[in-house]
Amino acid sequence: MKKNVKVLQIIHDLEPPFELVAKSYAESFFGCSVTTIVLKGERDEKFCNEIYGEVYFLELSSQSLKGFKIQAILKVRSLLRTISPNIVIGHRYKPFFIAVILNYFFSLDAVFGVVHHYGFLDRKSRRLFSRFWKENVELIAVSNPVCDYLKRRVQEKKEKIHLVQQAYFKPILFTKKEALKFLSLPDSNYYFGAVGRLVEKKNHQFLIEAFSKINDDSNLIIIGDGRLSGELKGIAKDLGIEKRVHFLGQVEMAHRYLKAFDCFIFPSTEKEEFGIVLLEAMFAELPIICSDSPGPMSIAAGFAHIFRSGDQEHLTTQMRSIREKTTDELLKSSKAGLKKLEEDFCQAKMFASIRSIPTVAKLLSKF
Repeated sequence: MKKNVKVLQIIHDLEPPFELVAKSYAESFFGCSVTTIVLKGERDEKFCNEIYGEVYFLELSSQSLKGFKIQAILKVRSLLRTISPNIVIGHRYKPFFIAVILNYFFSLDAVFGVVHHYGFLDRKSRRLFSRFWKENVELIAVSNPVCDYLKRRVQEKKEKIHLVQQAYFKPILFTKKEALKFLSLPDSNYYFGAVGRLVEKKNHQFLIEAFSKINDDSNLIIIGDGRLSGELKGIAKDLGIEKRVHFLGQVEMAHRYLKAFDCFIFPSTEKEEFGIVLLEAMFAELPIICSDSPGPMSIAAGFAHIFRSGDQEHLTTQMRSIREKTTDELLKSSKAGLKKLEEDFCQAKMFASIRSIPTVAKLLSKF
């Protein structure tokens, strides 16, 4: 295919998982002219070398990305004049808002908003604004539950809502021994582990309280940082398990160290939309305990050990059950997870999903 179709994607920053997201969307348009704009954050040469296509870092401040985002709109506008893209993709609402505004001033074939969270159109002002989108604006949901959410919010645009599940690039993983050494943890313990921002929807308090009822040699590793860090540490201390709960904070490329875990736990609430870290745990071939919330279940159904969301005792029971299972039983579930990853969340599947969107397919067929 000639490099005639020009694709521009806009992301807010490279905070996890958006480095992966940007790379996989760029790769899905292989053969086209792809440009990625990163609104916030310093230039990252490693990212530039790894992603398909050109990259621009605007290095905007957080303040400039509030309100009407005039500075961001003007900077992106100047790039649009140079790039003249056919397709513009905005990840999350702020980049999408910028793309929709500029859609009024440029002759674009299609504008896509990639919806990674349920709150995308919760505000009345955003739903009102959606009535004034041009006809070439469409939405991409990262999971079936997010699709359903969008169809409830903008019922008149159902035919312009598409499902594209996130692909996963397979990294080089450290062995269990190497990972534990890097994380400064002894290799003599059994480790349950969780990875995610320390915010309410990740449900770490629920996990810590469920773990506190396990009276064996198990330890709990929590990788991630956030506003609830101090509160969660206080809860672990109050429960008398502070020596068995290891808060490791933000770990760069945490996915490379997942083999430090003996079991991965994904305790998120029904507010969780997808969960790329689940894909990472599947690739690490870990036994997984996961809540039955719709977003996580869109990934984990069929192979993970499921507990009822909000049922703390059930989570504790599943944690105890995992420790009682044989190696063969655990291997069977982890191999099933890896198989599902390779079938449903590979780059080829994402490539096909994006290119089967009618607007994209029609445009690509012209070149």
